[in-house]
Amino acid sequence: MRCVLLAAWALVACGQPRPHTPRVTLNILALDAKGHPVTDLASAGFRIYDDGKLQTIASFKPGAAHSQPPTTLIFFDLLNSVSGHREYISTQIVRALEPLGTDASVYLYILTTHGEIYPVHALPPPAGKAQEDESAAATPWTGKAHVLLDRAIQDVYALPHMDNNDRGLRSAATFYALSQLGDQLAQLPGPTTIVWITKGVASVLKYPDGCHETRFGGAWGTYLAGVCNSDCTKFIGGPCLDYTPFLRHFTTELDRNGALVYSVEDTVEGRLPPSGLGTSKDTLEQLATLTGGRMYIGGEVAKAIAESLQDARARYQLAYDAPPPDGKYHKLRVACSRKGVRIEAQRGYFADRQ
Repeated sequence: MRCVLLAAWALVACGQPRPHTPRVTLNILALDAKGHPVTDLASAGFRIYDDGKLQTIASFKPGAAHSQPPTTLIFFDLLNSVSGHREYISTQIVRALEPLGTDASVYLYILTTHGEIYPVHALPPPAGKAQEDESAAATPWTGKAHVLLDRAIQDVYALPHMDNNDRGLRSAATFYALSQLGDQLAQLPGPTTIVWITKGVASVLKYPDGCHETRFGGAWGTYLAGVCNSDCTKFIGGPCLDYTPFLRHFTTELDRNGALVYSVEDTVEGRLPPSGLGTSKDTLEQLATLTGGRMYIGGEVAKAIAESLQDARARYQLAYDAPPPDGKYHKLRVACSRKGVRIEAQRGYFADRQ
């Protein structure tokens, strides 16, 4: 299992360079003072800054003008969650799903304690053919969410558990699972959202044996070379495994495919987790802010799911012709000329060379 996950991570982190898309597409949400979507803005009301330089908007799609229905994928992370909170989180997921009808394109997956993706209600195949004909069913799958989720959790707990002490392996398994889901969402039309319910995983991990660690052996040298950073002293006190490059490339791919991440930190009591560069909280914040999504604290599962569905139908889509690719990370800022409007948008992208 360890070898499969690390080999998969090597492909994600150290694979062939991705082709650069000259035109950058931004999925933008405009919110009023109460946090409700604003859908009547025109392209002239937006300003896009790439590394501080004003860009010319090349294309514009108004909010609520999507021809395809939005897709929401709920990702219940059992591998990285507080065991005592799972029943509470399950109840919140069910309460959010049960009122939804057959027209809601909502899907549910579990990340098992074995580090594998388990579909409770799977995405349709890329061709768009429905997994099952719910229009003829008396009750949509969301109405049976309680039974389906309980059965799934019982199934996954029959699997062996991953070593919780191996934080590097858990991070690799988690990030690989996210990349798999992102690839599946890229095949679907319309706006998409991942609602990731989790305690999170660290993106920077102390690695006391340094970059010459050999316990993975042979082929895993490629994995280590891709993420091992020998100069983490300034913020972690020694060598580390640094997954920040993966997070940035992964979010850039989501941005290109019109996908956002709504991260839900599952601390039910509402206590903030430790913050700082590379912590699990930082990972959740990066995934949300770099894709233009949102982050929720305190197990606000039902709220996150409801707002992901509401927001997806109201996103604006803007595009501009990017500067020549330089292989660097570019910071983005989107502003609105209307007073009182707050913009949620991705914060940057990698200008990959071809």
